[in-house]
Amino acid sequence: MTYPNGTAGTQTSASASGYTDYGGVALSTANNINITSKVFETLSYCVFQSSCGTAPTLTLGDPTTGALSTTGAYVNNNAQYTIATNAAGGAAVVMRGNTLCRSSTTSDCNTGSASANTITGIGNTAATSTTGSEQFGMCVDTTGATGSLTADDPYKDATNSCHSGLSTGTYTGNSDFGFNDSTSTNGTNNAGGSPLMASTGAISSYTGTFAFLGNIAATTEAGIYTTSLNTVATGTF
Repeated sequence: MTYPNGTAGTQTSASASGYTDYGGVALSTANNINITSKVFETLSYCVFQSSCGTAPTLTLGDPTTGALSTTGAYVNNNAQYTIATNAAGGAAVVMRGNTLCRSSTTSDCNTGSASANTITGIGNTAATSTTGSEQFGMCVDTTGATGSLTADDPYKDATNSCHSGLSTGTYTGNSDFGFNDSTSTNGTNNAGGSPLMASTGAISSYTGTFAFLGNIAATTEAGIYTTSLNTVATGTF
């Protein structure tokens, strides 16, 4: 209560008088309303050729003979992937497998073990195509992806983003390719695999491509060369 100066006196009655203004404080002892909801983790990843569910079976070489040549490079970019996740920390994709190999023994199929049986992987440093030298490599297209999805070295094409100017068949471009098939950290023959791409946040569904490059030297041993590459996506929830 507010009283004129000097007139408050001593109030002893429950019904005070003589004040010029008054106010009050409202208090509540009601409980808070607490709400809990859940959002389940989602991660989808598919590698395909024409649609999800069709395994990519690619020929890297001349469209008619299927053979590589010392006079020109070949590219195949018919392998596609789709990835999506609501993981706050994003997702990462790694790859395991060997370079192109003509041996039936997988232990002979990484470049460091038995190069006579393999087409040499480009390595852990991306490089452009060099006609007349052994090269097996790939690059990862993440053009326009959400969630800061980017390709990891050496699979990042700094020149054309593994997108522009790349099509299946003979190749004369200057894109960057890599293939680290070592048994050391970040190699495709290491238990942890070789990092292909990663995001720093959630990814709205994105479809990109994997492009593969093949070159041979005059001394590359004759035979049928194959490989099977396995990729795995993991979310950071």
